[in-house]
Amino acid sequence: MKITVASCLAVIDTNPECADMSNPRGEIIGEVFYIQAEDSTGRRWAGPEVSNRFRGERLAAALQRSVDKGYNPTTCHLFNEIDPAYGSAAFISQQPYLIEREKKESFEV
Repeated sequence: MKITVASCLAVIDTNPECADMSNPRGEIIGEVFYIQAEDSTGRRWAGPEVSNRFRGERLAAALQRSVDKGYNPTTCHLFNEIDPAYGSAAFISQQPYLIEREKKESFEV
C-alpha cells in the first residue's frame, strides 16, 4: 500500500460580496490537501485533510512507515473509499458502475 498527499479543488469559503451571476453564493474555490492510500489493485481511500502540502507529506511519510510495519490505515474511520485509480484492475472491475453513475450525474442539473 502506498500513502501519498493528494489535492482537489473545493469550496473553502463563501463571501456574499463576491457573488455575481455565475457565482450566486459567492463561493471561494481553493485547493484542499488530504492523505490518500492506494493498494496494489488501484483501490483508493481518502484520509484526513491537512492544512498544506508540506504537513501532508510529513504525515504521509509517517503513515507509510507504519504501513511498512504492517499497519492498515484503511481500517481506520478517518479513511473513506473513493474512486479507483484510472486504468487499474479495480477501475476495470468497477467500470460499468462508474459509467452508469457518470451518466446519472451528467443529467442531474
